[in-house]
Amino acid sequence: LKARLKCFGPKNSSQTKYNALKHGLTSLQPTILPGEEEEEFRRFSKSLEDAFPPHNEVEKTMVVQITLCLWKLQRVRKVEQSIINEFTDLSGIRWNDLLNDGYLQKVAKYEHRIMNRLQKLLNNYFSNPSSKTTSNTAI
Repeated sequence: LKARLKCFGPKNSSQTKYNALKHGLTSLQPTILPGEEEEEFRRFSKSLEDAFPPHNEVEKTMVVQITLCLWKLQRVRKVEQSIINEFTDLSGIRWNDLLNDGYLQKVAKYEHRIMNRLQKLLNNYFSNPSSKTTSNTAI
């Protein structure tokens, strides 16, 4: 029972409730972080809505979720590059330090989760009967 209670997170979530907003990779809603442009997100969202025109509320929700996944994948690339830059000096990338640090592995884990979520969303979108009339536009 004690071990089971531990798996539900900390008793006091005041210290952890904003973790998803630090890097935005686990947020469940659109999050514009410092350094990102809200107008760029709107254009990105509109282009995906044009590519995947929703025919009902379910598809609209799926398109929003697809947009969030793709936005997060762009963010993953920026976070990854930032981490690599932190471990780069005049002699090049300090691979041992970079790999021992663990941040790159954490980013890869987030990327994998986002890719899995995106794949499920795309499969659901294209298996939805009303989306059969849309063109299979590649991203």
